[in-house]
Amino acid sequence: MVYKRFRWVIIARILFLSALIFLLNYLLLETEYIAAVIIIAGLIIYNIFMLVHYVEKTNRDLARFLDAVKYSDFSQTFMLTGLGSSFNELKTAFNDVIAKFQQARAEKEESFRYLQTVVQHVGIGLLAYDDNGEINLLNSAAKRLLEVTHLKNISQLERRSVALVNTLKSLETGQRSLIKLHRSGEEMQLAIYTTEFLMQSERFRLVSIQNIGSELAETEMEAWQKLIRVLTHEIM
Repeated sequence: MVYKRFRWVIIARILFLSALIFLLNYLLLETEYIAAVIIIAGLIIYNIFMLVHYVEKTNRDLARFLDAVKYSDFSQTFMLTGLGSSFNELKTAFNDVIAKFQQARAEKEESFRYLQTVVQHVGIGLLAYDDNGEINLLNSAAKRLLEVTHLKNISQLERRSVALVNTLKSLETGQRSLIKLHRSGEEMQLAIYTTEFLMQSERFRLVSIQNIGSELAETEMEAWQKLIRVLTHEIM
């Protein structure tokens, strides 16, 4: 509807301009009304200027709209006054589309913040890095287990444990490994599980780290208790 009206406006302006040119030719050839010739000539120049301005304004707004989409700059707004109802409809359509993009971006950012909150508060350590070992995710649980405040590359963990770094580099996706690590004099049994995923055609590894030392101790205690009960039963 917007483009159809734009086309009819252009046609109407061209027809009006053609009529003025025809009238100017008639006045020049058939009459001697100099004042009328000057007025009509002025109207022709003015209408040519307005036609060019009208078309270029549409092109500029369309280019600005496409640039806003291309560079995700959804702070753009399009004024609705000054160039007629056809432009108002066009700019309303632009503003509606940009508003939809703004809403989609806001929802995406809200979902990302929600996911970040969940990742940071989950009890299992999470670590994500690319093929070069560059880390782009390190949650709070992983920082506590590894006793670090920040990491840029997994190679920095060699100060804590060379075996841990070797495991992170060699562990295949879907595999699980156990690593012993000391923290503040306490020996931890870390269960490490890794998986791979692609993001924007780049491969990443997501590693989960969990201290299962207490679970192993509890399992071992239950095994001893069962053994004691069996021995007691046999003795009696």
